[in-house]
Amino acid sequence: MSTPTTLTVSVSDPQSRPLAAAQVTHVDSDGSTLHSTTDQRGMARFDVDPSAPATVSVSADGFAPDSRLIGGGYPTRPDGVEQFLLGPEARTRARLTRTGRRHGRSPRGIVDATTLGDRG
Repeated sequence: MSTPTTLTVSVSDPQSRPLAAAQVTHVDSDGSTLHSTTDQRGMARFDVDPSAPATVSVSADGFAPDSRLIGGGYPTRPDGVEQFLLGPEARTRARLTRTGRRHGRSPRGIVDATTLGDRG
């Protein structure tokens, strides 16, 4: 079997549905950067050797970005397809509370910000 000369990146959501319009970036070991956007089938293609060392990064609106090293000793699929399954974007909200004077210890106007984390 010959070595593929095209790297195909497949991007899906948590339900394994293809993600169209995801941004895909390929950065090789020399720092050369290529950009692509997934099609309606969630596929993006690069004319590069998929077994060569590189970093592939994927992002899509509403999903957490993902990135991984490929080639150069990392496992490479024989078909040259790198599959990315993007999870939901982590959401954080800040809760701002104004602290008042409590027993004369807190000066007026101090604001306490607490990160609530992913609360769906």
